[in-house]
Amino acid sequence: MRKLAEWILEFPKTLLGIFVFCAIVSAYLTAKIPFDFSTESLFVSNDPQRRILEKFKKIYGNDDNFIFIAFEHPHLFKLGMLEKIRELEKDLEEVEEVEQTFSLVDVVMLEEVWLSFEEVLRSKELVLPREWKEAEVRLERLLEDFEKRYPRFRKRVEGILYRNLSDDAKKALASQLAMRSMMPGAPIRRSEIYKQVYRQLPLKRRQKILREILSEVELAPLLYYSERRLGKVLERILRQRRLPRSQKRLERIRPRVLKNRLYAKNIVSEDGKSTGILLILNPHLHTNAKRVLVIKKIQAVLDKDRYQELAPFYLAGIPVVRTEYARLISRDHLTFLPIILPLFCLFLYVNFRNFFQMVVPLLVVGASVVWTLGFMQLMGESINILSNVIYVLILVIGVASSIHVITCYNTELAAFKNKREAVISTMVHMGKACFFTCFTTAIGFLSLAVTDIRIIRSFGIFSAIGVMLTFVAAAFLLPMVLFFLPLPNLRRQEQNLDHRLIKRILWKVGYFNSRYPYLLVGFIFLLTLFWIYFILFYLVIDTHMLEEVSETNPVVLANHFVEKKLAGVLPLEILLKEKQPSLLKRPEELRKLEAVQEYIRQKKMVSTVVSFVDLVKMANDYLSGHFAGGEKVPEDPALISKLYHLLERFYQRREFGVRLHHREGEKLVLRITARLRDDGSNAHFALIQDIERKMREYFPSERYEIIFTGEPHMASVLIKRLVHGMLSSIFLAAGIICIVILIIFRSWKLALLSMVPNIIPIIFTLGMMGLFGFVLRTSTVVIFSIALGIAVDDTIHYLIRYKHMLQRGLGYKRAMFHTLLTTGKAMIWTSIVICSGLFVLITSSFLATSDFGILGSITLLSALLGDLVLLPVLLLIFRPRM
Repeated sequence: MRKLAEWILEFPKTLLGIFVFCAIVSAYLTAKIPFDFSTESLFVSNDPQRRILEKFKKIYGNDDNFIFIAFEHPHLFKLGMLEKIRELEKDLEEVEEVEQTFSLVDVVMLEEVWLSFEEVLRSKELVLPREWKEAEVRLERLLEDFEKRYPRFRKRVEGILYRNLSDDAKKALASQLAMRSMMPGAPIRRSEIYKQVYRQLPLKRRQKILREILSEVELAPLLYYSERRLGKVLERILRQRRLPRSQKRLERIRPRVLKNRLYAKNIVSEDGKSTGILLILNPHLHTNAKRVLVIKKIQAVLDKDRYQELAPFYLAGIPVVRTEYARLISRDHLTFLPIILPLFCLFLYVNFRNFFQMVVPLLVVGASVVWTLGFMQLMGESINILSNVIYVLILVIGVASSIHVITCYNTELAAFKNKREAVISTMVHMGKACFFTCFTTAIGFLSLAVTDIRIIRSFGIFSAIGVMLTFVAAAFLLPMVLFFLPLPNLRRQEQNLDHRLIKRILWKVGYFNSRYPYLLVGFIFLLTLFWIYFILFYLVIDTHMLEEVSETNPVVLANHFVEKKLAGVLPLEILLKEKQPSLLKRPEELRKLEAVQEYIRQKKMVSTVVSFVDLVKMANDYLSGHFAGGEKVPEDPALISKLYHLLERFYQRREFGVRLHHREGEKLVLRITARLRDDGSNAHFALIQDIERKMREYFPSERYEIIFTGEPHMASVLIKRLVHGMLSSIFLAAGIICIVILIIFRSWKLALLSMVPNIIPIIFTLGMMGLFGFVLRTSTVVIFSIALGIAVDDTIHYLIRYKHMLQRGLGYKRAMFHTLLTTGKAMIWTSIVICSGLFVLITSSFLATSDFGILGSITLLSALLGDLVLLPVLLLIFRPRM
């Protein structure tokens, strides 16, 4: 180590220039680092759940580029109000980045299409004179077919036929029915009798009857006409899409919209007073700057005077959330630094009473922060809600290490009276000590890499890299810069090193440690059991959407509005995939899916649920001329097959904007999509388990595959892995740190004893969380491994000094007093620096970051007490060989 220190001082200016150049390049890269708040960033790229979600989004579309503008008005179903909404929609479409819009206006226009379609079907337009003969043949077949499918239809057709018969024909018909009823054992086939009577009528009378059926009975076109002919009519009507011509016609459409499950509680509320406009943005808006620009343009449109009648507007959607998160992080950066830098300046000046020794550590540690962030950008990483605090952690750890380095430098300078020798001696002594302390801290961060959660893994890896870069900066760069600075006032330094109040406190601690060791151990043991009780019975592991920001935030208010007035903001996607072709074209299978859908709808957490069955029932009702007796699943497989083809043709169109099934080869995959209230991930995962159990009752695994996806489901899987990942990282960190201490001191007993005062603070903090209602989330779980890595630094410093005192021949008690009065002071100051830096995080706009600061400070302060009380007591009781 001495040779390395001497070599560094041979080329100080060159090495300093290299360090500065690296800092400048890193600063340039840091300015380009992006933000990422996607749910996919939680998972590693090869995670099965992520692959399923990506495939789903590729087929059904990506919610990541949707913005929903919600608003309310008591008279939405007025033509003037719909015209105003349409005008607003057109203005929003003028925004360059908006590719498509969908609103209540589009829904009303779609219902107008269906209404016009039904009117056309009831008219004579579809039956040309050259088709009379074909029409008669089809009618005869339908009379028999509809006896099974739609009994209401048969009765109405028979009524028309009967009205158009002459008196003689009516008598003949009654005679035939009476004769057939008198035949024993022979069923009465009314359709056959009516056919015979119909065929005996003159041609003009038959044409008159057929016209009346077509115009008055709304002959079921889905069976009567071909798909090609229906398609042509729909295409022509779609090209003429418009709002209803009158308010009276709009009143006919209103109940159709409000009862339609595809639209009710999705695009319009059940009371018809709240609605919204869905904006589909360009999918290439990946940068935060572009998203900010788009939202500003949208807000400028909404702020126009002519639209204030619809205000206030509530903007919801993933692009809005990501933009708001990026804004809050930028605000946090502007908040943290103005607080933390003066605070550290104060601590450094109080300690050293020297301007250069106050400023230089901050510049050196700042360089390590820039190196870390620049390296993150170089490796393609981004800033998220966790990595947002990396620079604060590096700052507090670096400043704490710098205090040890400068203290050692001033001590060596007082001893050698020579700047070069003082710098070399500082590098030799502090290089080893800083390496072990930074290495154990890095282990705490690196232990997070064992988790499957991508952002936690990346946070752990890059924080560990930043800590080791801090070691380079504090152990080598800082002494090298001190070499060029003027000598400090040594007499002033000696006076400053004498902290009398801290000495008196530490002497009292040493007195109680030596006088009541067993009492202290027993008290701490009982206290630990007390906190374990709160961990086991009161600690909650859960997560909510947007739980990291204030309830008064506009994004949170918008989500609450949508959840209250329309549907829940959390989508749950369920895919039912058949393993054998055509299973899902059977009526009984669709009725099973309908039963499952109704079961899901009854759940308290579910606001609304739609599936492909709703489309089939709606199309069956509309296209059968409402002879189905309401929206019902058809009984005929051939009819279901025709509905599939028609829906595949039209419901994937831009005008319809909905897709609830797809094909994978010959096999069908049906989609159930539900909107949920944000009751937390625990309730969400319980709901998923309940739904899967119910679906397996109807759809056995040998015939069907059931796939759950959507971002809430990914979050549920994340929470399920949370406890295992947390325990793994803590135990891994504790195990590696224990091995490091074993290597340093070559004593298993000492290694195990040294972990006790560092594990108990974690138990204490978890118990405090259970007692005071803190929720353990993905963003707060990382605290404990990190705190363990940081807290063990003081343990190592204490043990090194304690061992040195024993080697000088002092007894265990005297060695304890001497170590507390010397190293104990540095431990207190560094802990104060770290905790004050973490405590600054409570000013964050994010609840997770604020909790991180509070819980981290509590853990480290309790770890300091453990190192000052429990560790010396354990060493006095067990007296390990050192």
